[in-house]
Amino acid sequence: GFLLWLNELENTAADLQGSGEGPETIRVMTYHRSKGLEFPVVVCHQLSASVKDNPWGVAMQSERPLPDLNDILGGRWIRFWVNPYGDQWKKTALEAALKQTDLWQQIRQQLREEEGRLLYVGLTRARDYLVLPTDARGDTWISRVLFQDAEGTLLNHSSNELPVEWQGRSLSCETAVFYEPGTLPDPIPPAETQVYYFDLPPGKDSEPPPQLWIDPAVEFPPDPFLGWADPEPFASSLTFKGDYSPAWSRAVQAFLTADDPELTSEERYDLAISILQTWGALDSIALAALLQHADAFSRWLCPGRKHRLAAAFPLEGLVGRRRVRVEVEVFWEEEQQVTALFFADYADEMKKEKERLKLLAPKVAWALHLLKRSQPKPVVCWVVFALEGQAVRAR
Repeated sequence: GFLLWLNELENTAADLQGSGEGPETIRVMTYHRSKGLEFPVVVCHQLSASVKDNPWGVAMQSERPLPDLNDILGGRWIRFWVNPYGDQWKKTALEAALKQTDLWQQIRQQLREEEGRLLYVGLTRARDYLVLPTDARGDTWISRVLFQDAEGTLLNHSSNELPVEWQGRSLSCETAVFYEPGTLPDPIPPAETQVYYFDLPPGKDSEPPPQLWIDPAVEFPPDPFLGWADPEPFASSLTFKGDYSPAWSRAVQAFLTADDPELTSEERYDLAISILQTWGALDSIALAALLQHADAFSRWLCPGRKHRLAAAFPLEGLVGRRRVRVEVEVFWEEEQQVTALFFADYADEMKKEKERLKLLAPKVAWALHLLKRSQPKPVVCWVVFALEGQAVRAR
């Protein structure tokens, strides 16, 4: 979208800013355009790009290994191959026949060599720092050049070592992992400003009043949030049949919250069936496994408890002239401490743990802030991954 906007400025002669040449200028260009240039910091883009191996279009062919200066055009001809299938030529009889020819292998090798040369240009533009950003698809471009057909084997998100040597030494890098949500959150609309056609009467405040309510899903409290401890298991992961559905997480969370130690075995059994039926999870989650899961959760959270947990516990308070309200999903008070608990969605066997925690961090921070202001006892706050049987404590 940004590039399209720049093109529109150029096409309408509305681009009034000249090219920056200062030391802080950021240059965005193709790999080809960067030839011969050098920069203190270089960020190489599209490292997960797939190989382009097709023979379509115009190509120059030569019958001689070396050009003849007396007959410079001799033995050279232009080949033009028309693709009759457009973008849907994959998995056709034509593709199968082409891949059996020597010409196909020759073109593929030429493209691989050109790919290596282009990557070399990008990597050698850096003077001080070289940044190689990748995503879940890995660094397929680098790996194709270095390891031929291997893909995604150079950069390891859990290691700072590279399987590459230079002058007899193994190269190293500094690896950083960033977790972002699959979909961007809705943008916060800008605050509306009032337009006055005349001067304000004396004594009137021209500044708009601050927003009355704080959004605890976006804004953090004034005291710093220190982060998270390591995950603590309270049970083994709860297995389910079929593809995961968010309703199954809601079903398990609902039963862990509603489970009451005063219920008889029959009443507890009926409660579990009712909740699983309500959320459409009766055929996907084994009833006996859910009861054992809830037993382990109860022993971990508050062993020996005689009363049910307080669900949907509201917290509200003032921060300056603004008000904030947070609902703790489970609240439990003991003689020694007060415990607040939030449930996290299924994290794919904790592979998406940091992503889930990042979304809940503002609410957890506000819960800690409000409880510490109102409770004389120590406050403990947990985020529970119900299906995985693990909990993470907020520090």
